[in-house]
Amino acid sequence: MLWDETIDDTRTWRHNLSVSGNTQLMDVFKLVGSVSYADAWAFNYNEALFDESGSVQLDSTSGAVLTQEVDGFIRRGTFSTSASLNTKLYGIFPVRLGGLRAIRHTLTPSLSLRYSPNFSDETWGYTESYKDSAGNDVVFDRFTGSDIGSTPTNETLNMSYSLNNVFDYKLFKNEVESKGQFFTWNLSGSYNFKRDSLKASDIRNTFKVNFGRQFSLSPSANFEIYERDSTGSRKINKFRLPRMTRANFNFSFNLRGAPSGGLRRSGYGDDLEGGEADTLQSVVNRDITQRAGGIGGSKKPVWTAGFRLSYSYSHDNPLLEAKQQFSMRASLKFNLSENWGVTYNPNFDIINREMVSGSIGVTRDLHCWTMSLSWTPTGRWGGLNLTIRPKSPSLQDLKYEHKSQRRFYP
Repeated sequence: MLWDETIDDTRTWRHNLSVSGNTQLMDVFKLVGSVSYADAWAFNYNEALFDESGSVQLDSTSGAVLTQEVDGFIRRGTFSTSASLNTKLYGIFPVRLGGLRAIRHTLTPSLSLRYSPNFSDETWGYTESYKDSAGNDVVFDRFTGSDIGSTPTNETLNMSYSLNNVFDYKLFKNEVESKGQFFTWNLSGSYNFKRDSLKASDIRNTFKVNFGRQFSLSPSANFEIYERDSTGSRKINKFRLPRMTRANFNFSFNLRGAPSGGLRRSGYGDDLEGGEADTLQSVVNRDITQRAGGIGGSKKPVWTAGFRLSYSYSHDNPLLEAKQQFSMRASLKFNLSENWGVTYNPNFDIINREMVSGSIGVTRDLHCWTMSLSWTPTGRWGGLNLTIRPKSPSLQDLKYEHKSQRRFYP
């Protein structure tokens, strides 16, 4: 059980209470249920204005109910409830291929249901029905314009589903056993029972493929299941076989030259649509700003290189040509000494075979701080950028920055 209370400067109190629990069904399924309740208090609200005949007055232009603000206590309670059901299924496949001994498949189907009423219905007592001068019914919400906002008007009954697949491996090498994931696939979607049409959402697929311990690839794809009209711009309420409309993947990795001139691999970062994991520059910065200290008192790597490949595909309208973008960003650094370095950061458009932008710069190690000066000769926001900031990841917002950019306005 969770309880939360918030008091706003606008003289409102908001109380939130949530209760959840779970149980096992037939020792196979896990059922989880929850109820969330929100109680909002305000100390001002609006009252409708009436004419001498008792009819509610309306604005002649917008048709909205004319009101006056009243100081007084008012409250509204709303709630929502949800339930989910899931289970796990396992399959083990014995394999004899080199050091590979077995592959395990874990399948996790999940189904959830969420419901929230339409609190603007007069049953709940938060709205009232009046007559205007023409005898028409007018619904009035006295919470409209108050500090706690209008009463929710949408009734929702939404079902979500997902199917998660995880594939693990077991290896034996030199009498040592190792385990790990090499492939995951998650399929998900939803169905809104209260919509008039197009109740089913697109089907979203996300994947992750691990290539050893250093690299991974995380693509995603969306499939729509409704037909389109004759122009291809709008969905119609007719099911069809799934058609891929969007896809993307991002893949990044680092390389660095050891002080002795060798080659080392260094981590990776990946992200799905929208949400960012470690950016290419931040991963490289961690390599180039850390003092090597540690084993044998070695120095910084002679050079570091980070590469990030990004691909996106969009084809919403089947009558038009698909849109594709494929780019590669690189972040290169050459350490001239223990404290000084030179950087080069080009951005390539692979499809059009051209360099979109690029910057060059210098860096200086200031013990607990780092300084970087970069120059971007081309592009919309080209110019000089000077930044001084601490090395500590928790203090990255503490910085001095000076920008000298040229801006082009259409």
